[in-house]
Amino acid sequence: MVTKEMGLGFPVLSDAEREVMIAYGVEDPANETAWPSVFVIGPDGRIVERLMLETYKERALPGEILAAVPAGGE
Repeated sequence: MVTKEMGLGFPVLSDAEREVMIAYGVEDPANETAWPSVFVIGPDGRIVERLMLETYKERALPGEILAAVPAGGE
């Protein structure tokens, strides 16, 4: 729903139970949250790029995320 409302052409994950953050190894159990991270997933479902930051005070910049997306969506 949110993706259509925002005009996004890709799915967005909500992980209220923290299952995905645990599986991807980005859980910060002391704070019950995830370390700031962006995963670019290819059409075949494999991780193409992983952007990790060392503090919750930082976030990947849009240009960094877009640079991680393979040309042509491959």
